Amino acid sequence: LAVKVVNNTIKLNSLILTLLVFRAYLRITKILLFSLNVYKRIEVIRKVIYKIKKIHT
Repeated sequence: LAVKVVNNTIKLNSLILTLLVFRAYLRITKILLFSLNVYKRIEVIRKVIYKIKKIHT
């Protein structure tokens, strides 16, 4: 659902970068779930995704 929202809000040339960010986000959460650093990384990634969406709206 989140990817669909992103698809509708950004241009096609930025879609690949955004999908790569989402893919990296999913990998980080699956691989390093119990590491404290992961939570910091997740917050940074969430902020970056928010800023990307804000720029493209």
